[in-house]
Amino acid sequence: MRTHNPMSKILARAFHSIWLMLPLMVQAQNLQNFEPKPGQNGIVVSSSSKTLDAGHLVPSLTLSFGDQPVVSRDPNANVNGVYVDRQTGLDLGVVWGVMDGFEIGLTMPMGDVRGQMLNESDKEGIAVGDLRLSTKVNLIGAGRRGFGLALLLNATAPTGSDDQLYGSRGATMSPGIVGDLRLRDIHLIANISARFRTETQAFENLEIGHEAVYSGGAIIDLDWPGLAMVAEVFGSMPLQPSLVDDASFPVEALLGLRFEAFGAHFTIGSGFGLNPDRAVPNHRLLFSMSYDHWTKSDAPIQEPATESDTPQTISSDNAVTAQLDPGPNQDEDENTVPATRSNQTGVTPSTVNGPLDLLTQLI
Repeated sequence: MRTHNPMSKILARAFHSIWLMLPLMVQAQNLQNFEPKPGQNGIVVSSSSKTLDAGHLVPSLTLSFGDQPVVSRDPNANVNGVYVDRQTGLDLGVVWGVMDGFEIGLTMPMGDVRGQMLNESDKEGIAVGDLRLSTKVNLIGAGRRGFGLALLLNATAPTGSDDQLYGSRGATMSPGIVGDLRLRDIHLIANISARFRTETQAFENLEIGHEAVYSGGAIIDLDWPGLAMVAEVFGSMPLQPSLVDDASFPVEALLGLRFEAFGAHFTIGSGFGLNPDRAVPNHRLLFSMSYDHWTKSDAPIQEPATESDTPQTISSDNAVTAQLDPGPNQDEDENTVPATRSNQTGVTPSTVNGPLDLLTQLI
């Protein structure tokens, strides 16, 4: 006769829970590539070659929601476990134009993460992400139309909650390059960089080391003033052979609309995964806004024209028009009649010298 030990059942359940949570507790990290850039020069993730003017300071924020952004998949790419079921993110950023052609940006991500596995380990709730530093040096300005080029140097500090899958254990450094092309109604942007990690990250049977990170897209002006459509694709791939058989190739796409008015940019959009990967959400929603106070103040001010700056126009009944702009050093004869008043006789000579000339023209 078999007897069931209650304690053995409890230990079995505890072991089963620890086995399921082991990758989450020991090998946790932020696997996602969705890192909204600060400022206004670019799309959502991709940065353009343009930099802020010296002394300009532009704050920005991005609010996002992701559906199952971190999951576990079987060899057939089917989801067999959900680590983060729902993620709400808030990225607060600021960009400062240090000098013409050079800017520095800071972004602090924070959010709220929910999921069954997080709940089992009591890790649901508010999470803080890794502090992001971005620097950009403009090499070639694209202007209104043309090709632009810039250098990037981005870095992250391990300030995030790695046990909530919202941060990493180590720091990263990402040198890169930006190329963009401005045409009449479209702005094409491409970024590529190498992300070097101080620590190799592990997630399940996946080891993540140094990576190539890429992004690109377009801003397309629409017929409505200040309104544009934005489209973007971003992802990453390993730079070195993985120590395990699996590798990570997350690719995500974003589509949205942007409205610009009075120095403010508003972007609303939706994202989705292009491939079934661990760090690609089923769906993503986003809203971002930024404000540049100097956009309006930098516009040239149109001063009212003075009488001395405006050429004089004289009309007559015969539709004869003459414009006079005598120089400041031009000597006028005492008998010269300036043509700044309309001739009541209807005759509008450019210059009338003496009564004899006036009588001759009247006849």
